[in-house]
Amino acid sequence: MANSYAHATNSRNGGDTYPYSWEPDFADEVSSDLCDTCQNTIFKDEMWQEMYNWPDDWIHDWFGEAGIHHRSYESFQSAVERGCYICVALYNTLPVNFSVTTGNMDSVKNEFSKWRISGIRGSGIDSRNCGRFSVKLGSWASTEKLRHISMPFELLRIDEKATDTRFEALTLGSTNSMEAWNRASRWINKCTTEHGCCAHLTSSGSVTWYPTRLIEISSNDEPEKHIRLIETKDTAPSGPYITLSHCWGNANMVRLERSKLEEFKASISNLPKTFNDLILAARKFGVKYVWIDCLCIVQDEISDWHSECSTMDRVYRNAFFNIAATASRNSHGGLFFDRPKSKPCTVVLSAGRGRETFLLVDTALFEKDIADSPLLKRGWILQERLLAPRVLHFARKQLFWECKELCASETYPYGLPSAIRRDVLQQGLKENGKDSLVKKRPLSLLKLASHSFGRLYEVEGVEEIDQEEVKSWYRIVKAYSQTSLTFTSDKLPALSGIAKFFQRTPRNTYLAGIWKAHLPVGLAWYCSSWVQEAPLPQPEKCRAPTWSWMSIDNPVTIDQHYAHPILRILDAQTSATTVD
Repeated sequence: MANSYAHATNSRNGGDTYPYSWEPDFADEVSSDLCDTCQNTIFKDEMWQEMYNWPDDWIHDWFGEAGIHHRSYESFQSAVERGCYICVALYNTLPVNFSVTTGNMDSVKNEFSKWRISGIRGSGIDSRNCGRFSVKLGSWASTEKLRHISMPFELLRIDEKATDTRFEALTLGSTNSMEAWNRASRWINKCTTEHGCCAHLTSSGSVTWYPTRLIEISSNDEPEKHIRLIETKDTAPSGPYITLSHCWGNANMVRLERSKLEEFKASISNLPKTFNDLILAARKFGVKYVWIDCLCIVQDEISDWHSECSTMDRVYRNAFFNIAATASRNSHGGLFFDRPKSKPCTVVLSAGRGRETFLLVDTALFEKDIADSPLLKRGWILQERLLAPRVLHFARKQLFWECKELCASETYPYGLPSAIRRDVLQQGLKENGKDSLVKKRPLSLLKLASHSFGRLYEVEGVEEIDQEEVKSWYRIVKAYSQTSLTFTSDKLPALSGIAKFFQRTPRNTYLAGIWKAHLPVGLAWYCSSWVQEAPLPQPEKCRAPTWSWMSIDNPVTIDQHYAHPILRILDAQTSATTVD
């Protein structure tokens, strides 16, 4: 038995190490059904009825029933291969550091996984929410050294009038399917014609500013021979452009250098897969121009880089939309991936009003496919994603859409369920739509909306940064500090576009990641993952004052809720070596 649990390299995530030599033999269709273990242990009517009968105005977080899920590894393996919705989701969440070794397998061989129901009802909670539960691999006992993972789910009563419980099946094939393109086109059309918060933003016929350079795509279907670089001061574009967010990776790729400028103006060839896929997408959407950082900025000329970096916020804010190569680790990964046919799971329960159908919501959907993707680990991507008026994510299994009024996926094309939206908000920046920080009203103020969704909205006529906007800024800081940069010297420039939005008047003085008007709070940062015995990681070259969180390469947190100034700042200033 022990030998069957030996570590092996699992190919499904690019060579990450997983604990088992087993790779599931998935069918072409992932079932929306549940295995007998899930059905007979987690979904017993009597366990959910008590929770459902709580008064709606009674805020309650209760850890209720719990029990054994799969009693053995073999049982779990069988359920995954049969396509159980919960077990497949759990398997797909296995992290690199999850391990079951021969030394501790005896302690869990009869209790391989466990489940626990936690009820939550009350003010601000969706009244259709029947409760939540989690399934774990490994031991819950504090004395066990076995690492475990947890998978959260919620049950949401299906309401035909509510958009967030309307779902569609994913078709067999890939994210390059006709169904995927049609869904993306519908999102774009609805956003530009029906969304009140989005319609005034850059659309197919409203471009008023262009970057210094763009890639021009001819209408010819040959992907390489009719692609060239244009300088917009010499060749006036006609129509919108699309930007690309991508991971550079360590792979060699084509890039613009001063010696190649004239060559690129004639034609660009030998593009990597991600760039060719972007050109295909642009043609699908009828867009003639794209902007790719490594092809539109001279990479071996520091003066050009500084000049273009200073307009980066305008590059993304004036784009028609941004395409994100979310699942690719480098420029050769591409936009498109094969996928099985699948659809969300529904469960029938007697939970208070007779037999009712509930949507089983994988609340980690957005986190797994977007927030934990290779792309969002990259520092530059945060401002690209926030500043673009719209983002179309090409994730591994489906497309996702973000704009100011809608956050959706192919599975949930009319809006992600509220349970997922809450988790998106908890991840730092997003909710039902993109933060309104990206709206084009430079003298408007960000405010944190009431209610549980916590969307950001704008109040016009206010120029000073107030306390609520400071909270928004430091949420961004926390998220940004958890990303990585190929060149650590980019730490200030990679956030400068967002800083420019906040810095609406000269009175809002920006001091290397901290606002002068709120300097006491800004100084109260600390390293989120610092081990006291270890020295703080320092950049090779000084890039910011040591009192700024920008001076270190480490995740940071600023708990402004608990920061009460006990000092008065007499003066503070910084001097910049470049524009950004």
